[in-house]
Amino acid sequence: MSGYNTKIITYKNQTQIKHYGRSIKTDYSLSDEQKKDRKRKADTERTPQQIAKSIESSRNRTINSIYQYALANDWELFITLTFNPVKVDSKNYDSVVNALSNWFKKTKELYAPDLKYIIVPELHKNGGYHFHGLISDFGNLPLTIGKTTKSGDVIFNLISYNLGFSTATFVKSSDKCCSYILKYITKDLCAVTKNKKRYWCSKNLKKPKIETYEYMADEFENSMKDLIDFIEYRKVVNIEKAHNQMKIYGLNI
Repeated sequence: MSGYNTKIITYKNQTQIKHYGRSIKTDYSLSDEQKKDRKRKADTERTPQQIAKSIESSRNRTINSIYQYALANDWELFITLTFNPVKVDSKNYDSVVNALSNWFKKTKELYAPDLKYIIVPELHKNGGYHFHGLISDFGNLPLTIGKTTKSGDVIFNLISYNLGFSTATFVKSSDKCCSYILKYITKDLCAVTKNKKRYWCSKNLKKPKIETYEYMADEFENSMKDLIDFIEYRKVVNIEKAHNQMKIYGLNI
């Protein structure tokens, strides 16, 4: 078993440093199947409070994964895809997922072989779903002009999307679009999609570079003094479940 207290994540246009008050221990002695078996056994013995905490932890992991993919890549279009209940049962998660997966597969075959995407579901109060996402390298994917926003931005529609209604707008800020799609990863969504995927991304996406270190307290503080001019933001997050604290620094390097 080893550990670290500092994680450095390098995205396309920024770097994030996470420093923990207590070291994070990593145990590679168990296989993935053994870890899943341990989790299944734990699931049958947990209290409602423990289940709620587990859902929150799962939500945080999903958000972190989406965040990393979203900031490590360039994006061109922000899209929204809905489902016509006559064509797809919008309240059946497996149905909408299968329909959407088939559409992306056909889109890559017909229009955009290098298509990049990351897609997340939105759960409605009535139990239905639609999806939001970011795409790039969309090749010859046909667009038609729809409405125009109050600020004059054009809202396009995806001609080839025949499962329901669609919109597409050009991305001005990847950071803002990322924040927008992350808000749909709610506790309610995580509760009803247990053991199911909550985001989809193409295999050709870049991943951020992640490095971990174990620093002595004075070593970390001295290293941060050298970076002080590059720090754009900082915040402190208390991790109550792990009795730990995380300091996050955003750097423009």
